[in-house]
Amino acid sequence: DFEKWYGITHTSPGLLKIAAYGLPALEEQRDKIRGAKLIANPGCYAGAFILAMRPLRDYVAGPASINAISGRTGARKEPTEDSNQITYKWGPNHQHIPEMWRYSGVKVRSFWAMVSNSVRKGINMNIEVPLNRRLRGDDEKKAEDLRNLIRKAYKKDDLVKVVYDSYEYKYGDGDANDTHLTLVKVNGVFKNVAYLTVMTDNLGPGAASRGVENMNLKFGFDRHEGIDKTYKTDPF
Repeated sequence: DFEKWYGITHTSPGLLKIAAYGLPALEEQRDKIRGAKLIANPGCYAGAFILAMRPLRDYVAGPASINAISGRTGARKEPTEDSNQITYKWGPNHQHIPEMWRYSGVKVRSFWAMVSNSVRKGINMNIEVPLNRRLRGDDEKKAEDLRNLIRKAYKKDDLVKVVYDSYEYKYGDGDANDTHLTLVKVNGVFKNVAYLTVMTDNLGPGAASRGVENMNLKFGFDRHEGIDKTYKTDPF
């Protein structure tokens, strides 16, 4: 899969036997992380998509479409006063798509990735995905069933939380910034297509704090040792 997607020869396939994908919120990965000599730390876009979609994979009827925006640090640059939002990857050619497929079980048809020059950090990912006929009832019941699938898939320490918009408050990526949270909104279902929004901190669980979490598992520390778990808002 690696060679087919990236068009280059894998120079060290033997390392795959000692490697693990470092996404501890996936229960089947935790023991692999503890025993691995090489741990791949997922990126922000990939982690956000996988955590939202993996619990729903048996109810998906086709590939997902993604439209996501990142703060400028996602492009490894400092923010500027320029308020432009620039699309830098589009369609089926983003480098994270193969790992999204593999670890979520949901294929990706297109991925529009944008960076906001004036915003420091934060991921706001919008996903559109068709559903199969396994869910019954009206659109609101299907949406609530999807929310329950996500809730049941994760434990408290996984810090993946389902949130709701209300008349008084709308959740955005700012609610996840400076935390180790992944926030998932199932906005609704319409004509058997689900619409979700995922929010996370691209410098936290999209990079550094997930690296710390993987290190903690590997060396036998508490899973969130050194990770700040005090949150400015309480979305649950």
